[in-house]
Amino acid sequence: MLADITEALGRGDTAAALAHARDLLAQEPGNAQAHQLLGVALQRTGDVRGARAAFERAVELAPDQAEHRVSLASMQLASGEREPALRLLAEAVQLNPNLLVAYVLLAQDALANGNIDEAERNLRLAQRIAPAHPQVLVIEGYVSDARGQPDHSLKAFTRAVQAAPKSPTAQLAMGRAYMARGMWPFAEQAFANALANDAAYAYTTVQLLVRARVAQGKEDEAFQAVDEALAKRPGDVALHALRGQMHLDLGRVATALEDFSAVLDAQPAALPVLETMIPLMVQSGRGAEVLARAEAAVAAAPGNDGAWRLLHQATVATGGDPLAVLARWREALPGSLACLEVNAIHEESRGNFEAALRLADEALARNPELFTSNLIKAREEARSAPEAALARLQGMLDKATADPVRRVIEHALGTVLDLMGRHAEAAERFRAMLRLPVEQPVPLPNVLPASEGTAGSAGSSFLWTITGLDARHLLGTLKSRLGIQFCTDRIGNLIAPDGFGVLRFEPGHPEAGSAERWRQWREAQGLDPAKIVDWMPHVDAQSLAALGDSRWLAVLVDPRDAFLNWMVRGAFQGYAFPAEPAMAAEWLARTLESLADLGEREPGKLVLVHLDQDAAVAAETLEKALGLSEPLPSLVGRDLRFPAGHWRHYLPSFEAEFARLGAVAQRLGYPAA
Repeated sequence: MLADITEALGRGDTAAALAHARDLLAQEPGNAQAHQLLGVALQRTGDVRGARAAFERAVELAPDQAEHRVSLASMQLASGEREPALRLLAEAVQLNPNLLVAYVLLAQDALANGNIDEAERNLRLAQRIAPAHPQVLVIEGYVSDARGQPDHSLKAFTRAVQAAPKSPTAQLAMGRAYMARGMWPFAEQAFANALANDAAYAYTTVQLLVRARVAQGKEDEAFQAVDEALAKRPGDVALHALRGQMHLDLGRVATALEDFSAVLDAQPAALPVLETMIPLMVQSGRGAEVLARAEAAVAAAPGNDGAWRLLHQATVATGGDPLAVLARWREALPGSLACLEVNAIHEESRGNFEAALRLADEALARNPELFTSNLIKAREEARSAPEAALARLQGMLDKATADPVRRVIEHALGTVLDLMGRHAEAAERFRAMLRLPVEQPVPLPNVLPASEGTAGSAGSSFLWTITGLDARHLLGTLKSRLGIQFCTDRIGNLIAPDGFGVLRFEPGHPEAGSAERWRQWREAQGLDPAKIVDWMPHVDAQSLAALGDSRWLAVLVDPRDAFLNWMVRGAFQGYAFPAEPAMAAEWLARTLESLADLGEREPGKLVLVHLDQDAAVAAETLEKALGLSEPLPSLVGRDLRFPAGHWRHYLPSFEAEFARLGAVAQRLGYPAA
């Protein structure tokens, strides 16, 4: 019977292997090897819990068999239980010093934890046993790659594939090597080969195959790979999450939410998925549903700070009572530092700085290294004791290793130096911030000439706010006056149904924006295109031509102030400020030039609203342009913009950038200097 199980596993017939193993165990429940093989078969079906239980039973029945310990250790490593796994592997090599797979696993673990020397030590031990074994060659390749020897790495992977062309591990390693070189077709083939020979259809390999196909513009084939994997493993929540993210990347929010909902139906406490869903569902008018999802996450994981944090986030997003959530959180987890910090942030956002500082102090008394609480302290010290704030932030920077954390600290240092009037030093900190990568940046759309696309006729009104202006208060004010006639549904959505979203498709692409698609979308919403005002996140000459016969309202601040605010405060549209400030100035200038050209060519089609000049004139201009019968309240909320003209403090540091923006600033009604 053992031979039957082994033979079925060898030919990839997992169902037969499971049947034979269960039959044998029904007759011989104390057969350790049968439990071991049952675990292997269950692993291939994705039954992690069942496989682990089988391996644990095998170890219990035959503690002198090193192979059983290695199988259990591999499961523990996969679930993040590193210490017990390493103990089992150490015991395994004591029982059998020639157990190759143990050294391979130890080398893999060392590589995963950045210990190249330990990985190489275990590689050498494995090479003494079987230097040409495919798994050993794969480890050799990974160690060489970590040592900065990519050519030797690729040779080792090639030898592994040649020795075992049906080895998923070898094909996966080869695919990664090709991917690192940008050789996407070869990477795709290697990943496809790995999946074809992997009865378990590993999620990581599916994910990499998707990435390789998307990189080549093969979106349909990428979806096919995920669908094939789901056909084999229909309940796999990771695959549903992957497919949901793929739909989301293409702007298919409703379809993405279907996959994300399937994940949460199976695992209510799948927090990364819930975090993605919260803003999407709120924007889709499904706030009550996402709040219920957040409550379900807390019910499933009441001791998890992350679940409570997301419930707080969902409550804020849906207009609920965040203080009530914080009270429940404190009651459920009275010792939670995360709760203290979220509470401190909440109080700070409401302007209750004393309460925020008290909560931050309480948290720091228990853990002086807390990042958020130290930031709150630094922001408070920036107002009362800026030198102390600088010292605190510099100390945090000296200890920080992760780029996202360092970016936040560099930004805070620049902000404090700005408050102190040390603008040249602040500029250097902001430049240092820009050199650090942004997590998941929203790329700038191309600024295209009118000749790049097809002219169209929209016959409507569009409102654009300059990048670098925090437009939330303004747009909220207009929405309250105009109601459904003011369209703000592009906010927070990377891709819009008409193609004029935050991200843009090039002319000729089936998803590219056009007047026809715009009109179809608005009419499907029951709106009269001639009577609405539609907020646009981006404008260029091609957009102006595509949506021709329309009037544009451009809400401006001095472009040089917009540049500075964008760099330091971010963009309402979500656009990432480029690492090179000159690129940001060029992009912003070209965007503004398209509007200036329109105003000079057809003055009646452009209305300029200078939000940083006379506030009464700005409000009157908008009231007249929008046909409002009653005066507008304040157009500027309690935002964090620098005051008008602040750019002049930074002229020596960004002279070239401000020179590029100066000419178009004059064309739009601002002084040259």
